[in-house]
Amino acid sequence: MSEALAAGISRRSLYALRDSGTVTQLSRGVYRLTSLPELEAPDIVTVATRVPNGVVCLISALAFHELTTQIPHAVDIALARGAERPRIDYPPVSYHWFSGAAFTSGIETPVVDGKRIMSAGKCSDPGQNGRSESRWIPGPTPTMTDVQRVKTEVVSTHTNLL
Repeated sequence: MSEALAAGISRRSLYALRDSGTVTQLSRGVYRLTSLPELEAPDIVTVATRVPNGVVCLISALAFHELTTQIPHAVDIALARGAERPRIDYPPVSYHWFSGAAFTSGIETPVVDGKRIMSAGKCSDPGQNGRSESRWIPGPTPTMTDVQRVKTEVVSTHTNLL
């Protein structure tokens, strides 16, 4: 809405255009001409417009980069630690606060549907998307024999408890 107001369009005129079907309201304060082609990523574009300093992250970033088959239930947005939570009614948004390098590293700024967004970038190793090496216990990779041995131990322990 602020862009329309800056261009000299009054609120009354904007609401009249919405009511007549000339523009579509995507979210509070976000409007789009109905005659334009459909958006490729309407939820991401809407959230990026409402939260310009937010970074699309987690499952939403993986889905954006086509690295997962999961369909996000909400747009995951990373915010700098201490940032205020934006109030967005639609689309559903899940907020995550990060600080330092966890927030600033690996950010890409692609243009999606004419809107520059900030997104967590793809890792060079797709196996590393969404996980940190520090979460893994160092040592040799377990073999199927190790897994079967642990499974047998767990089953026998539970049988002894009965």
